Amino acid sequence: MVDKSVIRQKIVDKWSIKSTLFGKLVDIMEFVVDKGEFTTVAIVQHFGFTPAPSKRYLRQLTDFGYFESYGGNCNRSYKLRDCQIFLFVCV
Repeated sequence: MVDKSVIRQKIVDKWSIKSTLFGKLVDIMEFVVDKGEFTTVAIVQHFGFTPAPSKRYLRQLTDFGYFESYGGNCNRSYKLRDCQIFLFVCV
């Protein structure tokens, strides 16, 4: 299983986010680590979040540099930005 304490400290320290949000972000990263591209709908369906928070979480992860986004508002898709996420998720 993933050692979330290491990831938590890096993300919370670097981005100054609440630790409660951290768990959701890491869960999303773990979910998409083996996917090529994914959409907000995939996050909504898997986690049961509503679309607004799902979009916010994906935007934050994109701003943090973990994801790249493609497309417009209605057909936006995401993918992992580079291999550094594998180092965090597979620790």
